Amino acid sequence: MAIEIKSGDRLPSTSSGTASTSSAAGSESSASPELVEGAAYPVPLGSFLEKAQRGDFGPFDENGLPLVDYDRHFARHRVKHSRGTIGVHATPVTIALFGLAHHAQYQRQSAAAVKKLFLNAADWFVHNQIDERNTGGVWLHHFPMPNMPPLIEYKPNAWISGMAQGLGISLLLRAYVTTMDWKYRECAARALLPFYFDIADGGVARAFSDGPIFFEEFPADPPMRVLNGAQFALLGLLEYRAFENDQALDEFCEAAVEGMRRALPQFDLGYASLYDLRRRQVANAKYHTLHIQLLEALASPPLRFLEPFGLRGGVRCQQLERPGGTDVCRLDEFRRWADKWRGYMNNPLKKLRWWSANYWWAARRRMQGY
Repeated sequence: MAIEIKSGDRLPSTSSGTASTSSAAGSESSASPELVEGAAYPVPLGSFLEKAQRGDFGPFDENGLPLVDYDRHFARHRVKHSRGTIGVHATPVTIALFGLAHHAQYQRQSAAAVKKLFLNAADWFVHNQIDERNTGGVWLHHFPMPNMPPLIEYKPNAWISGMAQGLGISLLLRAYVTTMDWKYRECAARALLPFYFDIADGGVARAFSDGPIFFEEFPADPPMRVLNGAQFALLGLLEYRAFENDQALDEFCEAAVEGMRRALPQFDLGYASLYDLRRRQVANAKYHTLHIQLLEALASPPLRFLEPFGLRGGVRCQQLERPGGTDVCRLDEFRRWADKWRGYMNNPLKKLRWWSANYWWAARRRMQGY
């Protein structure tokens, strides 16, 4: 069933049943939104793009989008499993990151080939979105994850991810602002609804026992609580929020931000951050840095690219205040966590503790075969 958040557990709706998209309609038709400062995704994706272009993930499909060879991937990371051949698959997260990286590149150089790959990625999300459980538009992963606990399936042999939902929304919004093609806006709106449903019911959320929501990258029971996946999910949700002037959506986003705020202390080891709460895997340097980058992005949603077109963009927490001065987002706390975790990387004693913990985690993983 849908997760209830304060006064509403629904998305703002129109007669077509999707999230309301009327708030910006009056001021977008005459704009020519090609290259606008501030439009690029706030997390650096240069190294990801280099790996994709080298073919590190696998081959490319007919539209130039990267596929992932999971047998090679798991062999490279020494993941042992008895699932046989997993094969080559189109992965929503990989395609979204590829599209966002090309969009960022397009902001720096107005090249038609770069724009084409960015929009090819966005079109993949339009063409592959489904809703078979009346919980909103989702994107399926058709492969197992042998390095994870058993995952809750959306349909037989397929699962969904909050991280993919958030990244898909972020990509689709940029495609919409670039082209003003309504199909991208509508697809992003449909992708919001799964945030309102529990992972057991076809959604991507799972509340903590004391109430706050957390968005799951991997739908498992007990929940995995993977931090970077939840951060990507929340960032996509907050970016879409800038398009809408809807109190119910604002309240849901407030609850989601509060869930992240209350979860962060559980990921803090005092010298490093955790990758997840279920296995309590110590984040390696790559993921610890990613946690910091995502916290900084959440502290200041990069929506300035909407402002020239009269859209409700450029939101900051001081601009989103309830009557009486209650801060809706409390985003500044994310920046404080980012500063704290960055400090761990500059402290020799904490770095030594992190290295030791990471070494023993990796050794345990090899011994246990995951």
